[in-house]
Amino acid sequence: MFMAYNTAQALATSLLDKDLARACIGSLYFTFALTCIFAPAIVRYLSPKWAVVLGALPYVALVFTNLKPSWGLSLPFWILVGLGAGLVWTGQGMFVGASAVLQSRSWGTSDVAETGRYNSIFFGSFQFNGFTGTVLASAIQQGLTHHYGAGSADRINDILFIVLGCAAGLGVLIFLMLPDIRAAGDAPNGAASQQSKQGEADALLNARATEGAAQTIVGGSIQQRRGATAAAGRTASIGSDGGAHPLDQPMSDAFSPENLRASAKASATDQQ
Repeated sequence: MFMAYNTAQALATSLLDKDLARACIGSLYFTFALTCIFAPAIVRYLSPKWAVVLGALPYVALVFTNLKPSWGLSLPFWILVGLGAGLVWTGQGMFVGASAVLQSRSWGTSDVAETGRYNSIFFGSFQFNGFTGTVLASAIQQGLTHHYGAGSADRINDILFIVLGCAAGLGVLIFLMLPDIRAAGDAPNGAASQQSKQGEADALLNARATEGAAQTIVGGSIQQRRGATAAAGRTASIGSDGGAHPLDQPMSDAFSPENLRASAKASATDQQ
């Protein structure tokens, strides 16, 4: 869509009356700036996809208005493009960001890395459209000039604007085929509730998995400590007579008369 629109805009500003061209460009960017203030709320309500589709419609209409430019026709549509631009660019940012987050969760990568990658792809394609549109328009003009002659400039421009308008309309149809991706928390009514329940379920599963892993680690540490303590006890239980130390025996037997006498004898032997 922007390939057609940017090319048509460059041609139109050179063909329009200078005063009309300045008024159109100024009104477009003024309304664009104002719309950006309210655009986020509108995009959240409509969803990024439908905000982009709605905002793109004035672009298509503006290209066709260049067939009969005038103050009464051109200026209102340039203002409408300014209103639509706020929706298009805000929706584009939300759509790309939400898509990057979904991709990062699917691949297990960083949200920041995926967002940067998606934005680089988008703006690379966007800037390349400027080159493509210029080359396409130049080729069409050259071919039509060769066919109709240099004296048919108005007719050539009309055909060019029709081609560009159809290309812009094709871009809107492509927008309609995009998935309806929403940012987290922007899904309406039942969808938001479903997403919330799914998020709670995922959080519970993660918490249980973390708890299980912690218990495994702690349990292993306790077993290791018990094993080390038992080994030390068995080593210490070997006396001079090779008999069992009372610590290896049950607590009920440790204080029996026989064990007490054996302990006293072992202590006397150690002192000697």
